[in-house]
Amino acid sequence: MPAGFQVWATGEWQNAKDILTSDYFARWEKAHTSKEVISIFSENELKTSEVFKTSEVSNVAFRFKASDVPDFAFAASDHYNWDANSVVVDDKTGRRTFVSAAYNTASTDYPQVAKIAADGIRMMSTWLPGYPFPYPVMTVFNGDDGMEYPMMCNDVSTAPRSPMGLTLHEISHTYFPFMMGINEQDHAWMDEGWAAFFDYLLSDSLSNHTEGGVRDYSSIAGTENDVPPMVKSRNLSTAYRNASYQRPSQAYFTLLDLLGYEKFHQCMTEYMNRWKGKHPAPFDFFQTWNNASGQNLDWFWKPWFFDWGYPDLGIQGVVNDEAANCQVILVERKGNIPIPLHLVVEYSDGSKETFHQTAAVWRDGKQNLRISCAEGKK
Repeated sequence: MPAGFQVWATGEWQNAKDILTSDYFARWEKAHTSKEVISIFSENELKTSEVFKTSEVSNVAFRFKASDVPDFAFAASDHYNWDANSVVVDDKTGRRTFVSAAYNTASTDYPQVAKIAADGIRMMSTWLPGYPFPYPVMTVFNGDDGMEYPMMCNDVSTAPRSPMGLTLHEISHTYFPFMMGINEQDHAWMDEGWAAFFDYLLSDSLSNHTEGGVRDYSSIAGTENDVPPMVKSRNLSTAYRNASYQRPSQAYFTLLDLLGYEKFHQCMTEYMNRWKGKHPAPFDFFQTWNNASGQNLDWFWKPWFFDWGYPDLGIQGVVNDEAANCQVILVERKGNIPIPLHLVVEYSDGSKETFHQTAAVWRDGKQNLRISCAEGKK
C-alpha cells in the first residue's frame, strides 16, 4: 500500500511492529488483552502525529496470517479511526478474540461498535449459539453495506439508530456460513435464518430489551412470496428474503421454545461439532438435530421448510365444563405450520392468567385444543 494507509484484513496482522511507531504499537498490543476499548489511533492523530514508521516509504507491505477460512477480505484507509479491545471466547483455555472497529469520524454511531462487537462475541461464545467463537480476530469496517466475511464485516453507519443489530447480525455469520461451510447460494436459510435469529435475541439481551426486532413474517405468510425455504435460494427473486430470513428465523424461535434452551443448545453444539468445515446440507442439519434431540422432528421440519402454507391459530369459542366448574377455550389450528399457543385470559373479576403451550401440541396432527380456565371463574 502507499505510505500513510492502514490495512485491516482476514487474519492476524504479522508485522505491526515494523509499521507502527512505538507508542501506537504499544496501544495495539495492549488492546489484545484489554476488556476496555482502546483507541489505536484517531483521524486527528493520523494527520498530526507520527503513527507509522514508514511515512517516507513509497510502498508498505502488510502481512496477515489466517487458517481455516473459506475466503478473505481486506480494507484500507488513510483517515479512519481505529478502536480495539479483546474478549475471552473460551473459558477453558482462556483464548481471546481481538475485536476492532475502523470508521469514519462522520459515523457517529461507530464509537459504540467495538464494545458492542466484543460483548456480542462473548455472548455468542457462551449463550447463543453457545459455542466458542472460532477466529482470533474480528474487524467491523465502516463501509456502505451490511456484509460478512471471515474475520471482517463491511457495515454501513446506522446513525441515528443503534448499530447493535447490524453489528451482531454480520458477526454471527462467523458460525454460519464460515465455520460450518454452508452453501448460501443454495440454502441461505441455513445461515441468514440463523443470523436473523441471533441478531434479535442477542440485541434484546445486551440492550435490556430496548434493541432488536423480529423480522415480519405474518404479513407475508401464505402469499405468493412465501416460498418454502427448501426451494434453492439461487432460484428465488422476490421470495428470496422471506425464505432466507423471516420464515426460517421464526422456525428457529419456535424450535427454541419447543426444545427449551438446554436441549436446543445440546443440539446446536452437536451439529457444530459434527459438521464444522464439512459443508452440511439441509438433511445433515435435520437429521443431526433429530438424533441429538432424541426425537423425530420431521413433523416440524416438513411444514416449516418444505410445505406451502402459513401458521395461524384461532379461537372457536368458550364452553362451560359443568363437571370441572370451569370454562374451556376451544383453540383451532387453522394453518398447517405448527406454532406455539400463547393465550392471555382476562376474567370477569379483573384477574388475568397466561397459558403457553409449545408447538409440540400439534405434533400428532390434531387440529383442536381445549384450554381449561380457572375453576369458578368466567
